Amino acid sequence: MNSGPSSPKPPLHPLIRGYETVLGMYQLLAHKDQLTGLDNKATWQLDVERRIAAGQPFGAIFMDLDSFKQVNDKISHDAGDQLLQRLGNHLRGSFKREGDVLTNLGQSSTLVSRWAGDEFALTFDLTDNTRRGVVTNDAGEPVLDRVTQEPIHKSPEERLEDQKKFFQLVVDEFVESLPEEIKTLGVNVSFSCVLWDPKNPKTAEDFFSSLDNQMYAHKQQRNNEKHHALPRRKRAAAWAAGKLAAYSGVKPQR
Repeated sequence: MNSGPSSPKPPLHPLIRGYETVLGMYQLLAHKDQLTGLDNKATWQLDVERRIAAGQPFGAIFMDLDSFKQVNDKISHDAGDQLLQRLGNHLRGSFKREGDVLTNLGQSSTLVSRWAGDEFALTFDLTDNTRRGVVTNDAGEPVLDRVTQEPIHKSPEERLEDQKKFFQLVVDEFVESLPEEIKTLGVNVSFSCVLWDPKNPKTAEDFFSSLDNQMYAHKQQRNNEKHHALPRRKRAAAWAAGKLAAYSGVKPQR
């Protein structure tokens, strides 16, 4: 039996740091969507629960891509993945968020996530934490009332409406940037925009139900408008064909 000196044990601290690094990577992956790099559903749900516990007004947007299945079926699944990545990049650029999700969760004003499939969700503050809803100019300075010279405040409802208008611009810009091959399939965005108000508090589950119901109501409204617009386009085309025939002497085809 060898009674020589035993091999020295490796120092403990580097091993612990190595395990911590690997654990941190797994934690980060657990909170990120692998396709888009955005925060995922679990992170969004944690953020909603944290905001509800804080008891301050906040807003959320829940969105869904219209005609996404058409892209997968008529072009390819790769094109569908690229469309999701394109939307993720567009949202990331429109709602920038500093820092890492694990260390900064809840500290940034807007959280952007891919919820599932072609669904995305956002949460955002509706008050300025330093001025409690004071309206500011581009330089971040408070805007004063012309008469009272007091800072102008906006209610959470007014700020939610501002965010809704801004998000519609974000959506319009995204749809306009799509390739014609995608546009012709009718790809667009349906979304809801809902306020969580401590004066009328909802559980996280009820809050999401409101978001989900409003989003699908918006989608149904868009579908109805699309179906009503089709006969009008057909009548306009028939009228145009008739006018052209009057000049050319060619009888329009039916």
